[in-house]
Amino acid sequence: MAGLCEGGNEPPDSLKAICMKGKDTRDAVGLLRTIGERYLEKNKEVYVVFVDLEKAFDRVDWNKLMGILKKIGVDWKERRLFSNLCTKQRVKVRIGEEISEGIEIGRGVPQGCPLSPTLFNIYLENLVKNCFQNMGGVIVGGRRIKCIRFADDMALLAEEEMILKDMLLELNDSCEQCGMKIKMQVRRKPWS
Repeated sequence: MAGLCEGGNEPPDSLKAICMKGKDTRDAVGLLRTIGERYLEKNKEVYVVFVDLEKAFDRVDWNKLMGILKKIGVDWKERRLFSNLCTKQRVKVRIGEEISEGIEIGRGVPQGCPLSPTLFNIYLENLVKNCFQNMGGVIVGGRRIKCIRFADDMALLAEEEMILKDMLLELNDSCEQCGMKIKMQVRRKPWS
């Protein structure tokens, strides 16, 4: 699994901020700022929608995650390990002094598990990758950048408002299919 983000394979554009060693939220914000500045220099407009996924780590569908892991070539033994890690979760709820019976959790990646961020990122990358194959994005340094991600936060980018709206609708449909829910905050004025 380490080969997805390190070694000779370059990660997909939307994974760069989370996979590269030493990168954090500031790098994603810096990239977004650089894009805005370059478009201002060229007297062009760039439209951005900021998307926050609601309780994203808790909404990962285990069956879909196992299918994605299989599709990207994760060995069946490792998939079985991940499946056991996810599907064997039980919790008890305390209200005051009373504790409920143990119940099985039906989705989500385990909190506190070192593998959870990686499993979540694989799940979300698959969702994002399937969204914007032939639409949107901005050109920077000869590369088309459609989405900047850090964990469950995203910024979708386009040169036209209507294309950005289409991207947002496409993302919303994909999120619904994967059991995710989005909250949005839109910057109404383009950087121009």
